[in-house]
Amino acid sequence: MCELTAILADGNKKEILMKDVIRLEVNGDEIVITGIFGDIMTVHGIIKSVDIAKQEVLIKE
Repeated sequence: MCELTAILADGNKKEILMKDVIRLEVNGDEIVITGIFGDIMTVHGIIKSVDIAKQEVLIKE
């Protein structure tokens, strides 16, 4: 499948926010992350990168 892992990247420190992400919605400085089972998380930040090969999205606060 093509689910992503949402990772909060702060310098060299990385924290997994959610696995099995199927949707990202950007609303200004907020990112709404939706998981495969319908779980939803909202974080403040910007999308730093999306790497489909690694199946991850890096979010910077």
